[in-house]
Amino acid sequence: MPLSLNPEIESLVDSLYRSGRFSSRDEVLNTALRLLQERHELEDKLLTGLQQLKAGKSNIYEVDEFDRFRADVVRVAEERRMGVSGK
Repeated sequence: MPLSLNPEIESLVDSLYRSGRFSSRDEVLNTALRLLQERHELEDKLLTGLQQLKAGKSNIYEVDEFDRFRADVVRVAEERRMGVSGK
Protein backbone atom coordinates (compact mmCIF):
# COMPACT_ATOMS: atom_id res chain seq x y z
CA MET A 1 0.00 0.00 0.00
CA PRO A 2 1.82 3.11 -1.17
CA LEU A 3 1.57 6.11 1.14
CA SER A 4 2.14 9.79 0.51
CA LEU A 5 3.47 11.60 3.57
CA ASN A 6 3.96 15.32 3.84
CA PRO A 7 7.63 16.34 4.25
CA GLU A 8 7.28 17.13 7.97
CA ILE A 9 5.85 13.68 8.77
CA GLU A 10 8.34 11.94 6.51
CA SER A 11 11.17 13.73 8.33
CA LEU A 12 9.74 12.69 11.70
CA VAL A 13 9.46 9.04 10.61
CA ASP A 14 13.04 9.09 9.33
CA SER A 15 14.28 10.73 12.51
CA LEU A 16 12.58 8.18 14.73
CA TYR A 17 13.92 5.33 12.62
CA ARG A 18 17.46 6.71 12.65
CA SER A 19 17.29 7.12 16.43
CA GLY A 20 17.53 3.33 16.65
CA ARG A 21 14.38 3.03 18.69
CA PHE A 22 12.56 1.37 15.78
CA SER A 23 13.84 -1.36 13.48
CA SER A 24 12.16 0.03 10.37
CA ARG A 25 10.12 2.93 9.07
CA ASP A 26 7.16 0.55 8.89
CA GLU A 27 7.50 -0.10 12.62
CA VAL A 28 7.40 3.67 13.25
CA LEU A 29 4.17 4.01 11.26
CA ASN A 30 2.60 0.86 12.73
CA THR A 31 3.35 2.07 16.25
CA ALA A 32 1.95 5.51 15.51
CA LEU A 33 -1.26 4.05 14.10
CA ARG A 34 -1.63 1.62 17.02
CA LEU A 35 -1.24 4.51 19.47
CA LEU A 36 -3.77 6.57 17.53
CA GLN A 37 -6.23 3.67 17.69
CA GLU A 38 -5.64 3.31 21.46
CA ARG A 39 -6.19 7.05 21.90
CA HIS A 40 -9.50 6.91 20.04
CA GLU A 41 -10.60 3.92 22.13
CA LEU A 42 -9.67 5.76 25.33
CA GLU A 43 -11.53 8.88 24.19
CA ASP A 44 -14.61 6.74 23.51
CA LYS A 45 -14.38 5.18 26.99
CA LEU A 46 -13.95 8.59 28.61
CA LEU A 47 -16.96 9.95 26.72
CA THR A 48 -19.03 6.97 27.80
CA GLY A 49 -17.91 7.50 31.40
CA LEU A 50 -18.82 11.18 31.29
CA GLN A 51 -22.24 10.36 29.85
CA GLN A 52 -22.80 7.82 32.62
CA LEU A 53 -21.77 10.35 35.28
CA LYS A 54 -24.16 12.94 33.83
CA ALA A 55 -26.91 10.32 33.91
CA GLY A 56 -26.17 9.59 37.57
CA LYS A 57 -24.67 6.18 36.89
CA SER A 58 -21.47 6.08 38.90
CA ASN A 59 -19.67 3.80 41.33
CA ILE A 60 -18.16 4.72 44.66
CA TYR A 61 -14.63 3.40 45.20
CA GLU A 62 -12.52 3.35 48.31
CA VAL A 63 -9.27 5.30 48.16
CA ASP A 64 -7.11 2.16 48.32
CA GLU A 65 -9.03 0.64 45.39
CA PHE A 66 -8.43 3.77 43.33
CA ASP A 67 -4.74 3.82 44.33
CA ARG A 68 -4.32 0.20 43.19
CA PHE A 69 -6.09 0.98 39.91
CA ARG A 70 -3.93 4.07 39.38
CA ALA A 71 -0.75 2.07 40.12
CA ASP A 72 -1.81 -0.55 37.55
CA VAL A 73 -2.43 2.15 34.92
CA VAL A 74 0.96 3.75 35.60
CA ARG A 75 2.69 0.33 35.47
CA VAL A 76 1.10 -0.59 32.12
CA ALA A 77 1.94 2.83 30.67
CA GLU A 78 5.57 2.49 31.79
CA GLU A 79 5.80 -1.03 30.35
CA ARG A 80 4.50 0.21 27.02
CA ARG A 81 6.87 3.16 27.06
CA MET A 82 9.79 0.81 27.69
CA GLY A 83 8.57 -1.67 25.04
CA VAL A 84 7.85 -4.48 27.52
CA SER A 85 4.33 -5.14 26.27
CA GLY A 86 1.98 -4.12 23.50
CA LYS A 87 4.11 -5.40 20.64
